Amino acid sequence: MGVRFDLDAAQQILNEAARSAVEATSLPERWLHLSRSLRQPEAPRTYTPALGTALLARACDPTVDPRAIRETLDTRSYSARRLCHQVLVPTSERLGFDLSTKGREPLNNQPFFRYAHYDEIPRPRAGQVAYFDELNAKLRLLDQRDPREAKSALAAFLKVSFEHSKCKNEPFTTRHMAGVRKNYACDPIPIDGGQAQVFRARDKTTGSVVALKKLRTPLERRVARMGREIEVGLLLSDHPHAMPVLDHAPDHSWFVMPYAQGTALDYCEELRCDDALILLLRAVCSVLEVAHEKGYVHRDIKPANIPKLNGRWVVADWGIVRRPRGMTTDPQRTRIGTPLGSAGFSAPELEDDAHSAGPQADIYSLGQLIGWAVTGKYPRTNIPLIPDNGAWRSIVEVATRDDPAMRPKSIKSFLEIIASKSRVP
Repeated sequence: MGVRFDLDAAQQILNEAARSAVEATSLPERWLHLSRSLRQPEAPRTYTPALGTALLARACDPTVDPRAIRETLDTRSYSARRLCHQVLVPTSERLGFDLSTKGREPLNNQPFFRYAHYDEIPRPRAGQVAYFDELNAKLRLLDQRDPREAKSALAAFLKVSFEHSKCKNEPFTTRHMAGVRKNYACDPIPIDGGQAQVFRARDKTTGSVVALKKLRTPLERRVARMGREIEVGLLLSDHPHAMPVLDHAPDHSWFVMPYAQGTALDYCEELRCDDALILLLRAVCSVLEVAHEKGYVHRDIKPANIPKLNGRWVVADWGIVRRPRGMTTDPQRTRIGTPLGSAGFSAPELEDDAHSAGPQADIYSLGQLIGWAVTGKYPRTNIPLIPDNGAWRSIVEVATRDDPAMRPKSIKSFLEIIASKSRVP
């Protein structure tokens, strides 16, 4: 009897590899090359999901022979069809990466339906021999190498699969930008509300569950704030860790986004673990780095504004974003001396001159976010929430200095400090 995988555990490994595919700056070239070569027009379409399945199997269990694809063969074999059809394909539809095939059961196609091991598969016709030989050779080599390589190889495979996705990191639901409010049926009671209320809603066009955010009263300044939130959501729509805008009113009085089951507030216990906190920080920082490069500063980073969608963290609620210099349409919207942001998480400079705040304001909020996650306490206004000991203590100290000029100059510098002081690379 071969290896039988826990499909939930396999799903978690695939989710982690997808995050690595998006966030990693360096992935194994040999697996990037193989994944891309199998996308050539003359390569059999089945080879791409076959490669992904083999890499996932090896990442799940280092004892697996990635070329033994029928569970009954021997103790190192596994069911490639089960893993592919029940984990890889559904996840590709959910996260939006392309497997180069159509249908939910690509491994029902030849040659993977009949045979138990790659060595049994007859060599394909002349034009396809090279592709099969390279796939077979690379998987044989994987079986002989450090088992940890399988996870980085899987991330490389997914990176290429995301590159070929037609929906370009839009895994949540379909945008159609009709701008028609009656297309959405809202629950009668909002799930959140301030100047704008958030409702759980159903998209009548697709049947998808979404979140609809609308203003209580469409006052000019509130409409302008929501317009900025829509602007940034559309600007960052291709980023996997930015909350996308799916539809919006032409007058910016409401917009639609994916529905999240929870935020970082709901995962506070999980985030006490360094590995989990690092994943959240990487996700949030990846969005802020892009936003800062474009001249936008969030100014309201806090746990409630970091939802979790389909296993990945996203940054939401850009309602008080500072736009790039020179793009402010009303200088009085952010007045000097008027506090901005959320108490405890907002930087001191947001109290007296929020319009002049730069990226260091978001870095301060990240420091307070770390303090909240590590200590389990809520920060107080202008008082750094510094952990009592450990690597996070010095990180929070640097990020929450009162003078913005004394904090890290950029998100990249902040991440470098985390890498140098924490045990997690």
